[in-house]
Amino acid sequence: MTALRCDVKVMYTWGQALALAVIWGLVGLAFADRLGGAPAVVLVWGVRAMLEVALPPLALAAVAHAAALEWEERTIELTLSYPGGGTKLLGRRLAVGGALFFLIGVVAVGAFWALAPAIGQAGLLEVARTAGTALPPALLVASVGLLASVATKSHAGGLGAGMLLWGLDLVLPGKLTGKLYLFQASWPLDGVALADNRAWLVAAAAATFGAAFALWSRRERALR
Repeated sequence: MTALRCDVKVMYTWGQALALAVIWGLVGLAFADRLGGAPAVVLVWGVRAMLEVALPPLALAAVAHAAALEWEERTIELTLSYPGGGTKLLGRRLAVGGALFFLIGVVAVGAFWALAPAIGQAGLLEVARTAGTALPPALLVASVGLLASVATKSHAGGLGAGMLLWGLDLVLPGKLTGKLYLFQASWPLDGVALADNRAWLVAAAAATFGAAFALWSRRERALR
């Protein structure tokens, strides 16, 4: 528990966490205000669109620097000397980032719901299921950012790679990503089944996270 508290303090300040929560609360309010008075089915689409577009940058911010802090501060050799080594540290930091990502996503949905309570007519389970379909794009963008940060030993490198993937798919929908198009649930492309698209995204994210851990472990062995 002491190590976990230390990771939280190293990765985020209270000011950063509060700023993210406020920004995401405003995002939820903005989407709800734009869709105010719409029927419940449209409001559910609004939640999905909000999360599908905005969760990837949040996930990226939550984890991109998890693997870069010690490299940038030149304390990596000291960190690897601790019990459990760097792999345990990386896993713990990803858990911290994932928890922050989840909590702030809940804040955004809660803010949306507060301003557009008619969404409750769709039912909590339907809202949760809809929100769940927006998670795979965030996982892929976060995994790409993590791999890039491990490869470049740089927080900026991770952020840049993840934002490049996200931005290109906004500007050129599916042109470069194909079956891995990030926004299929909200702005679908012809000829791409949503279930297949989400499965490809999850598989690609898992493979990329695996590659990031493998590269991290290789770097760890090299230093030892």
